[in-house]
Amino acid sequence: MKPRTELDVSSEDHQKAFTETSFLLEILTKTIGDVVGRSAPSLGVNAGRQMAKRMPIYLKDPELPEVLAAIANQMKAGFEIEYVCDETGAELSINRCTIREVCQNRGLALGEQTCTMFHYYLAGIAAELHGCATRPGDAAVGEECKFRLTSGRRLR
Repeated sequence: MKPRTELDVSSEDHQKAFTETSFLLEILTKTIGDVVGRSAPSLGVNAGRQMAKRMPIYLKDPELPEVLAAIANQMKAGFEIEYVCDETGAELSINRCTIREVCQNRGLALGEQTCTMFHYYLAGIAAELHGCATRPGDAAVGEECKFRLTSGRRLR
């Protein structure tokens, strides 16, 4: 019997893995909500900050546009993130979104716990790379997700 390698993975294998990962993400998000309740956004930000420390990104003078460009590039395999920055933050649009696909796969409502946790996770990544607090605003969700990311400092 020949051992399987990553080159032998079929579309069916990928679909099974996606279904399993979707299930695990749903359970994790619900458990976080049950255990920490209203502190879930803080947990999302902290998780994002921890992830940013492990990302292969180094920015000498991290202004928000450069931070968001680096995040969009790092996450491009699963997300299509566009943004427009102004003096106090950025308007983000997420067109292709793996989290949206997970929600659809599991029959979860868009804009609920899983989406909210992801928005705070992104804010945590941005905060760590930017060197100051960032906070997501309310999101408009659907085929495209839009929300404001506010920076803790005025942008150049």
